[in-house]
Amino acid sequence: MSLVALAGILLSLLITLTQTHLAHACAINNGCFNVLDGVVSENTPYESLLDINSSVVNNNPAAAIIVTPNVTPFGDFEETLLNEDNIGVYYHAGTWSIFNQDHTNIQQLSSFNVYATTDPKGSLVHTASAANISSYITYIDNPLTNNHPDLELFVTPNWSGAFDDHPLGVWYDGIKWSIFHEDLTPISSNESFNVAIKPKNSGKAFIHTATAANTSSYQTCINNPIVNNNVSLLLHVTPDWTTGPVYTNSNYAVAYNQFTNEWCIESINLKPIPVGTAFNVFSN
Repeated sequence: MSLVALAGILLSLLITLTQTHLAHACAINNGCFNVLDGVVSENTPYESLLDINSSVVNNNPAAAIIVTPNVTPFGDFEETLLNEDNIGVYYHAGTWSIFNQDHTNIQQLSSFNVYATTDPKGSLVHTASAANISSYITYIDNPLTNNHPDLELFVTPNWSGAFDDHPLGVWYDGIKWSIFHEDLTPISSNESFNVAIKPKNSGKAFIHTATAANTSSYQTCINNPIVNNNVSLLLHVTPDWTTGPVYTNSNYAVAYNQFTNEWCIESINLKPIPVGTAFNVFSN
């Protein structure tokens, strides 16, 4: 279910919210063999928390959690419902949870891919402040990422007292990486973000660019041997303006197309994906 190494602890799991408010988590690369006791709590300021109950992240506030909605978690033609809200993660009472940034309940029968790491060389937590904010952009000043254009960054908001109900992207300005609001609204101080760091185009990390040939409305499909013909993968995506200088004003989910045996990226608000939009992608 997890790999423990000197570099840190890595976790890939999938969480599905059922009608009974139980969270099912499966280590997909080894088959769906474990049901976790995650429960959605509706007595919180966020109205709905989907708990991630795993020994890898429980009682571990230092874990960097990255979450991506998955519309096809079971690898068949029956899709789950898409949670169409911007999401974040929150650590409380020894537990990490997923929540909707607009305080609404998480969509029942929605699913999420979850990646967690405590690798100090592969993740960081960035907090926006007056010193690093420029309007809708917050700059990451960290030796792990400074002067490293050869990286792919993946981002999920980490609640630390401020909500961030906005679609996110990343951008490298020639020296520093940054996180920005795709809708160009200002970023507020004290907004925090979990950041996973992957070497560009290495291992199972790559860049996908939307073209007229691979994009239809709110979906762009990936034709890459790293992920083709493998419904069991857990993918994560973050728009990267560095490669594709296009604003998209949406966060994204993933879905597997069994007719073409390709993974696809979908805008959660169903807005058309502009041609030229680029995404950082990695899989388990």
